[in-house]
Amino acid sequence: MKIRVVPTGPIKANCYIVFDEKSLEGAVIDPGSFDSLVQSAIDGLKIKYIICTHGHFDHILGVGEMQKATGAKLLIHKDDEECLTESRANLIDEEYFGRKIILKADRLLSDGYEIRFGDITLEVIHTPGHSRGSIVLADKKNRILFTGDTLFAGGTGRTDFYGSDINKMRQSVKRLLSLEGDYHILPGHDSDTFLSDERKYYL
Repeated sequence: MKIRVVPTGPIKANCYIVFDEKSLEGAVIDPGSFDSLVQSAIDGLKIKYIICTHGHFDHILGVGEMQKATGAKLLIHKDDEECLTESRANLIDEEYFGRKIILKADRLLSDGYEIRFGDITLEVIHTPGHSRGSIVLADKKNRILFTGDTLFAGGTGRTDFYGSDINKMRQSVKRLLSLEGDYHILPGHDSDTFLSDERKYYL
């Protein structure tokens, strides 16, 4: 398993390119843009899926162009499907007045769903709070969590947006902290961390 990270878009959301070294099958997590750096990072790979940890604009702005270039299927949690067409849900009006996002999911995810490509399996953990359909993707074999905007190094995602809920965020973070053992956390913004380090802030 290999992982490439490219900060993308206006708020530098971390776009992760995850792929199997043998088959070169891969998935792209949270393409905030489809700029030259992202294009270079996926060059030569067979991108099967585009997976959105949630539907805010800074994590989905590159989806349409990436789909056209790769033919990859778009996956998002069912509770964030409205973010693919509704500006109040994806928040784009707050930053880009007059712009509109129109996307269509190929598959709507739910808690416990497993996404497989190459020799890699990512399990969906539904973590509402930042948005209704926020998810974390868990690679239990390699002990990695792609946490989107649910859990960062030293903090959590904002809960003052449409669809946010501070009480659900607390429950979601508690669920992640209760996972057995340690995990390498790859968040939606800024630097990586480890679950063992984050437990110090909450437990």
